[in-house]
Amino acid sequence: MFNSLKRNEIKKIFLEGEKYKGEHITTIVQERNDPLLKFSIIVTGKSKSHERNKIKRRVREIIRSNNEKIKKSKNIVILLPIQLLGLKYQELQKLVLEHFKKIKLI
Repeated sequence: MFNSLKRNEIKKIFLEGEKYKGEHITTIVQERNDPLLKFSIIVTGKSKSHERNKIKRRVREIIRSNNEKIKKSKNIVILLPIQLLGLKYQELQKLVLEHFKKIKLI
């Protein structure tokens, strides 16, 4: 199970979390004491809200469909550039999952 992070939790993660920068995706991870996965998706760059929301929906679905593989007890902030909007779902899924494997979340 996973939930969204609140604004004050995101600020704390930005200050205290471990930052992992990939080619397209930046992830900030912080350990939790309980077995819950909480995450937030932030799309960077100037764009219309429906474009940002489309990327967020896709990444949320990727996380939901691979939930059993992702390590729990984490707070995760995912920073994505708006340029990823041009990718098809399968390409985005491959990119996100490879990034998660690289930083040992899977």
